[in-house]
Amino acid sequence: MAQEVLFRVERAFAVFFRRSKNGETPGYPRFKGRGRYKSITFTQFGEGKGASFQDGNLKLSRIGLVKIKLHREIPSTIKTVTVRRDAAGNR
Repeated sequence: MAQEVLFRVERAFAVFFRRSKNGETPGYPRFKGRGRYKSITFTQFGEGKGASFQDGNLKLSRIGLVKIKLHREIPSTIKTVTVRRDAAGNR
């Protein structure tokens, strides 16, 4: 979970320094609050890592068990999991 946040911060500073180097108006990266993002990415999947399956639910570190509807089998190995916050009526 913290890895993805660091990737976002690194990307923001890379763009800032690239723009300042090219003479453009850079815009320093601002602090992004807790509710700013609509998704969170777990870059590791499996037992003892950021996300895993447990009793038909998805277990996310620091969040807990999340109910899921697994419509079909997953054909290969899961590497990352992205969980998106969305209102149920906005589809």
